Amino acid sequence: MRTVLLAITFAVPFTAFACGGGGALEGKPADSPTTTGTTGPVAEAKIKSFDKSADMLKVDKIGGSDGALKGDGNADAAFTMEVDGNFLSIFVVTTDATGKPDGNFQWDTLIANQDMPPEMKGLVKTGGMTGGVGVFENGQVVNKPDGSLAPMSGPHKLDLYISNVGAFTPGAHFQVMLEKPDHTMLKGPVAAF
Repeated sequence: MRTVLLAITFAVPFTAFACGGGGALEGKPADSPTTTGTTGPVAEAKIKSFDKSADMLKVDKIGGSDGALKGDGNADAAFTMEVDGNFLSIFVVTTDATGKPDGNFQWDTLIANQDMPPEMKGLVKTGGMTGGVGVFENGQVVNKPDGSLAPMSGPHKLDLYISNVGAFTPGAHFQVMLEKPDHTMLKGPVAAF
């Protein structure tokens, strides 16, 4: 299991961290996110809710790297999300209480050499440079075996699991975001730890 901690310092006093790592499993290249071939209009995604789960730091569903979709002996952060519409990938970032990203941590369902959407390229360029998000629905893994996510549509109630890297402390805030089919981002609610 690989864990990468990336520190970037800017001219202003600010340090950002992205955690995780991974890459394609067994040397296979990662699939790039694609949209499904629909002929009608694309349903705009809506994030109906995002909150800390009762399972927060009480369950062990995933490991610390892309594709590690089984427990690793460490309790995971857990969130619930209700969403409806079409989207390609899920992001969770640390923010302040108002939803302004603090640049400390980012987790997502992109892996290996999958490019970040333009709005997310400030700190890292590819999915292999961030921590993964384990996505479950009705107790079943939704992620592909490599940790990435196939394009999704329609209504879903999802459970999101993130390997605990020390970011889940009292006073911390987290925001969920979705990558839409046009590669723009949809920001959701902020959840307090």
